Amino acid sequence: MNLRKCMAYGPEILYVFVRRVILYLYQISFRDRDIGGIGGGVGRVGDVAGQPPSKNPTYDRAAKSEALSSSEPEPKGISSALHSGCFIMYTLTSKGIYSGTDALFSFQFWRSRFWSWEISPWKPGNNAGDDREEGHWDLYGGYPQGIGGLPADWIYVRQTSRPFDRWQIKTIFMKDICHNKLYEYYCNGCWVSNDPNGGTWIKRTIP
Repeated sequence: MNLRKCMAYGPEILYVFVRRVILYLYQISFRDRDIGGIGGGVGRVGDVAGQPPSKNPTYDRAAKSEALSSSEPEPKGISSALHSGCFIMYTLTSKGIYSGTDALFSFQFWRSRFWSWEISPWKPGNNAGDDREEGHWDLYGGYPQGIGGLPADWIYVRQTSRPFDRWQIKTIFMKDICHNKLYEYYCNGCWVSNDPNGGTWIKRTIP
């Protein structure tokens, strides 16, 4: 009789077990996403502190994205011999008044993995001389793929000095020189948040 009861309730017991396993894995995924992150700022705010927004940003693509082959000169030092990693990041500052900045910034790369996020350490972005000037390209890197988060689905940008001196980004390119691939993070003149407890998320738009 007991065996018959067990057989009768077997599908229900299996359903409860599978449901609890899925719920546990879902909770673990959110715990992993919080590692290494800082809450989103006024640019694109994360739904939970330390993770990218769940909804994709919408950009006005009527204005053509600035390509690396445009009239703007490429940054100096493009030779792969000058870099220790496959990934080189190009940033294009917008051309508007006060778009440029003398403040310092750091970048973090986030790549979506099935149940969690692969996240790089914070990478400071600062070159000798004047970078992040209006309408100019700047080059940062190289970054080895082993740091995690590359090629990134999201780039998280955080201002680390001079909160009164903001930065407006036209677009970002990430070039994988080891595999000859190019990724774009177009945000059409987004301002990096100057919130000391947050930053700005920029999503990969191509490919």
